[in-house]
Amino acid sequence: MDYYNDAMQRYRELRRRGRLKNEKGAKAAYHWLRSAVYGKVIPSAIVAFIVRLTDTGANRAELQRIIKAYAPAENLSNGRWLRKTKRDIYFTKFYNWIDADEYFRYQFEDLSRAGRWLYIGDAEFGERCRLIDDAEEVNITKDKYNSYRAFQPYYKREALLVSGGEDEAAFSGFCSRHPEFFVKPLSERGGHGVQRIKLNPADRPEDVLKQLLDKYGSAIVEQPIIQAEEMAKYHPNSINTVRVVTMYRQDGSMEVIQTSVRLGTGDSVVDNGCLSSSVDTETGIITSPGRAAHEKGVYLRHPDTGVQILGNRIPAWEELMEQVREQAAVFKKQRFIGWDMAYSTDGWVIVEVNSHPALQTLSGKGVGARALCDRVFNCD
Repeated sequence: MDYYNDAMQRYRELRRRGRLKNEKGAKAAYHWLRSAVYGKVIPSAIVAFIVRLTDTGANRAELQRIIKAYAPAENLSNGRWLRKTKRDIYFTKFYNWIDADEYFRYQFEDLSRAGRWLYIGDAEFGERCRLIDDAEEVNITKDKYNSYRAFQPYYKREALLVSGGEDEAAFSGFCSRHPEFFVKPLSERGGHGVQRIKLNPADRPEDVLKQLLDKYGSAIVEQPIIQAEEMAKYHPNSINTVRVVTMYRQDGSMEVIQTSVRLGTGDSVVDNGCLSSSVDTETGIITSPGRAAHEKGVYLRHPDTGVQILGNRIPAWEELMEQVREQAAVFKKQRFIGWDMAYSTDGWVIVEVNSHPALQTLSGKGVGARALCDRVFNCD
């Protein structure tokens, strides 16, 4: 949990206990502090130092991992660069509510103050959603298996939750029907930990189950999606998906507010963290080059297959929009849902449901989504 979420939890707990008698005054003081320290070297360094002191050891280790994943090798050996970057990351946690991963994905090191303010981080977006969403529906969409059960007709494949030895018989039957399957850990998000398993004739399901339980504790095993050629051509090794974000207004009307495509690269079996591009909501045409999550630069063609990205049209777009509207109608009290959709040989299927979908991370435009968020949150 990052600094902002920690701070908001403490704030809500104090409010619940009646410790914050003047919330407007507290918020005003916070915003005054933000404006007072920005652009001033010593005050901002002090704030960054305080934020660092409040961080946990686990978060500091995660920061090290993220920096290593994103930074060029020559920068990792530059002590001055590392100190400056860490200080800036801690400051943006306070000032922009942006975590370390977002700091690099949105290329904050190259942005001015005004440019940084165009972005809205996942923590701030999630907090905005929390204030208006139905908690019961959110709890369902946050859980991978409950999402599967709620929207099962749109998954069009079999999935099984395994969490203990009592699932051995069900898992054995699943393996007999699907000797190749995907495993999704319940405790991870963003494609982390997803793996493809292909059983050999000598493999015993009970042994495989024990290995999965030892590694994940509990997980979902899913029948593979057979991807249609129209989308597999970009990167056959992964399931390439379209993210559709829907919004329900208080008057009951629904709007598709963002569409984008994600394409796998290299040896990845998932599309997370690979290439993303904007898609025109009306036509299904890809309107921006592929933008890589872990590096700078854009791609007009897929770096592995050479398939054109910019200007191509997503197949069966009208059918996708119609199906997403049907899916969104199941949960009308949750204002925002992100649908990760794959085009299979059986048509469009749900890959995953996202309760608080990150908007700009998938836009592919290299432009923050704060203006879009302000528009959709104030639309009522």
